[in-house]
Amino acid sequence: MAQHNHTSQPVKKVHANHHSMKPHIVSFILSLMLTALAFAAVIYLPEQKGFVYPYIVFLGIVQALVQLYVWMHLKDKGHLFPVMGIFTGVIIVFTCIVMALYWV
Repeated sequence: MAQHNHTSQPVKKVHANHHSMKPHIVSFILSLMLTALAFAAVIYLPEQKGFVYPYIVFLGIVQALVQLYVWMHLKDKGHLFPVMGIFTGVIIVFTCIVMALYWV
């Protein structure tokens, strides 16, 4: 019989760490800060509507992009079609808003 040289070392299973918590925590804190900035603008600058409205819209767009990037995993490979769909939707909505503004 042939001799088999087996060692008694345990087999280690390697688990890939696909997702780290750090981007999610940073995104959550950033979302809270953006919300607080919008709230502060409404509370402390109520008479400056020409500044507050565009500022809140800008903060909302930034927050939506952060949410899409982190929570919808659009930064990962293989998400080209969802990105294209979102981009197409944004173009259509923007076009409709511009058309509605100039319609009247």
